[in-house]
Order: sequence, then C-alpha cells, then structure tokens
Amino acid sequence: MTSGFDTSSLFVLFEGMYISFSFDIEKTLELNNCYPVDYAHLKEEVKNFPVLKYVGVLVDHTDLPLPQRKYHRVAIRPLQKGLNIPVPRFDIREDMCTPVSPETDHPLAQTSLELNKPLPWSGCYHPNFQDIEVRLPTEFRDYRNAYELTDWGLWQMRDYLGEDVERRKLPLDSQVGTTYSKNRYDNLFMLLTSS
Repeated sequence: MTSGFDTSSLFVLFEGMYISFSFDIEKTLELNNCYPVDYAHLKEEVKNFPVLKYVGVLVDHTDLPLPQRKYHRVAIRPLQKGLNIPVPRFDIREDMCTPVSPETDHPLAQTSLELNKPLPWSGCYHPNFQDIEVRLPTEFRDYRNAYELTDWGLWQMRDYLGEDVERRKLPLDSQVGTTYSKNRYDNLFMLLTSS
C-alpha cells in the first residue's frame, strides 16, 4: 500500500494499485512492428474491434520504471466476475482465484483481499495463473483516489497464488501453449467498468 507516499504525480503505478484499461489494437500492432500493409486485409476488423474497459491490479513491473521510457510493460492480474472457468488441460480449477473485497464467498473459504476501500462491484475475483502483460504509456497521473491492495492484501494474494502453485499438476515452466477462443477470453474479463 502507498500510505506515506505522495501519489499525486506518479509516472507508473505501484504494485497493488488497480487500473482500468482497454486494448488499442492498432497501437499494439504498431508496437510489435506490424506495418499497416501487413494487416491491410484485416483493416475493417481492426478498425471495428470493440473497445471494452477492463480492470486489474498491477502485480509486477516487467520493465525497470524510468520516466524517460515511452511505455512501461507491466503484469496485470485481471479482475473477473465469478469464479474461474476450469481449464483441465492446465489444471486450473474453479477455485484457483482469490475473492476481492467486498466479495466474501470462496469454495476454500479464502478471506477477501483487503483494499484501501471496497470495490464498487460485488462478486469479483482475481484468477491465478492468468496474468497478462500490457504496455502502459508513461505519463504523470494523480493516483490519490486509486483503489489499491493494503500491504496485508498484497501478501494474501501472493500467499494464495503459492498455495495454488502447490496444488497444480503441471510445472509452472511448462512449454505447453495456451489458446483462447474469443468467448473464453471474454469470459475471463467479464467485469466492465460501466456500472
């Protein structure tokens, strides 16, 4: 938690802070060195890709946070409505997720992650083993009103992840690829910020 720190002008989030984000397909293609000529046949699909808002918590900085970087790569653990959709191939079970305050229901009776203030939605969980890496533009922002995990909440999240690692059959460094159908991917991030 950032208590004691001035969060009125940060160029990057602290670990445990929540963020609302969307995917910019054209910028993603550009950042991955895909030129418009490479996806000209998909121009309409790219242009009409639905822009949805998602919410997640920053769990790691992939890049060293430096103010002169144009973008920062960070790992985000998404927020989802409801328990996990099981993925037996990867031994991801329905209960391999963590409830976030104010949600209190969990099959293994896990306690809710503590935040500096309760989320405005109920029924929210963080799925374990489903973090995503995103690039955030480097820009100074005021995070004084941000939702964030308390120090205890951050510790709980790591502890629950460790317990789930022990329960999995597959090693974490498995080279098996993951494929998501569009519907599976959408179900993972069902929490839209329009409420």
